[in-house]
Amino acid sequence: MERFTALFGKAPMTVLRDLRMRQASRLLEGNVLSLDQIAHEVGYGSYSGFLRAFRKVYGRIPAAAKE
Repeated sequence: MERFTALFGKAPMTVLRDLRMRQASRLLEGNVLSLDQIAHEVGYGSYSGFLRAFRKVYGRIPAAAKE
């Protein structure tokens, strides 16, 4: 974990979360899937976990991004 953090500048889980959120943003732009479907598609078992991660990265809720 220390080597990964030294190499990428972030902890592995932070990198994974950021990758998932980038994918979620692309799916939100497509405006085809529901928020629950997007949460599942990017690897979250619950919408609430997805919501917390999205808000932490983007400072807003996914519904606001979808509009």
